[in-house]
Amino acid sequence: MDSWAIAQAKKEEYQLTGKTGEEEMDFADREEEEDDRASYDQEEEEAEEEKVPMTRTLEPEIGFLLLDEEGHPDRSVMIDHVPFSIGHGSGNDLVLDDLSVARNHCIIDEAEGKYYLNDLGSGTGTYVDGKRTDNALLERGMHIFLGASELIVER
Repeated sequence: MDSWAIAQAKKEEYQLTGKTGEEEMDFADREEEEDDRASYDQEEEEAEEEKVPMTRTLEPEIGFLLLDEEGHPDRSVMIDHVPFSIGHGSGNDLVLDDLSVARNHCIIDEAEGKYYLNDLGSGTGTYVDGKRTDNALLERGMHIFLGASELIVER
């Protein structure tokens, strides 16, 4: 049992009985408990700082060519982190100005060097090469339709 846990046990015993073991809780015990708690709090803060972020930065290996309404290239977008979110909501990594696209339509994720598209339960669905899908392994040249928006996978 670490010193903070021991101090907590002493405190609980004191609160129940007014004594710690055979002795009353004195000033030194209270001071030690406060020191232990401060040390414990500092350890928790350091552990929080060391947590790995949920977003992973990547060397851009895959991207999308967005097509305009006439099917002409509009712009190119590289995937530089995962998960990479796509939708018409402003909080997405790729925001599509298309109300037929869900606010949070889909995400792109990576595993073992391969990229996957995962639909997030959008109402209009996600179509890859003309077939509706909930998830797909992305390969160069694939055509992805999100609502009325078309993207072509590039590498």
